Amino acid sequence: MQSLLGMRQEEISAKDEVIEILRECLTEKVQNNSRYSARAFARDIQVSPAFISMLLAGKKKLSLDRARQVSFALEMSDRRRHNFLRLVALSSLPTRSSSTQDLEKLLFNGHDRKDIFPLEVDQFKFFCNWYYIAILDLTACRNFKSEVSWIADRLELSPLVVQDAIKRLLRLKLLKRVRGRLKKTNNHVAIPTSAPNSSIRNFHHQMIDKAKAFLNQQGENDFRRRDISAITIAIDPRKMEEAKKRINEFKNQMAEFLGGHCTEVYQLNLQFFPLSKPENKEEKP
Repeated sequence: MQSLLGMRQEEISAKDEVIEILRECLTEKVQNNSRYSARAFARDIQVSPAFISMLLAGKKKLSLDRARQVSFALEMSDRRRHNFLRLVALSSLPTRSSSTQDLEKLLFNGHDRKDIFPLEVDQFKFFCNWYYIAILDLTACRNFKSEVSWIADRLELSPLVVQDAIKRLLRLKLLKRVRGRLKKTNNHVAIPTSAPNSSIRNFHHQMIDKAKAFLNQQGENDFRRRDISAITIAIDPRKMEEAKKRINEFKNQMAEFLGGHCTEVYQLNLQFFPLSKPENKEEKP
């Protein structure tokens, strides 16, 4: 059986993955509170700012007891805590040891190993946060700069959030570096919406909230830069599937039409939903 430490596609060690989880937790807190800092993070997990700095730089390790305290202080979910503690334990193992595989089996205790691979978390994060696709499309703009501070300023995000997002997009191979410049690996990324999905619903919630925020901006320039309109119509429900196909074709046509000399990233939202509830019909015996 191949060792876990040799199975990783990106060859990320357990120690690196521990750091990544801690960075994720810090990023999530910054997203919820823009004034949150690494110093506040150190306070919350009851370590010194110097220790958290060295920990995130890979120069310090957590003991299993300390990691357990940290997981509760950060209010990790049961699944994240379980993975976090296993990774901390694995990070203390020698990379070449005859007992490593047996210890890995003990730590996993029958659980699916792919639980701790970052891809699953990365995919979830990608689908449920609006700014990942925005960063991808921003790279297609002629004035794009591969600088965290520039991207953060253009999208009004924290540099820490942008840095975390770029790392995730690189791991997902949706971004690549070409001579130091960030580029999309594909021209288009399609988000599947044919079935209900909580993370994709969250993505749409965020985009609708951003549309509402822009609607509240009353400047003349703001009005020129947006088009928010609607139409209320009576429909034949039997034509719904065909309507969805035509809406999708329209979106693709607009993406093609608006391409070219790109300097801005826009979001086109189309909401087609019922205002009337279905008529109650008695079931036939």
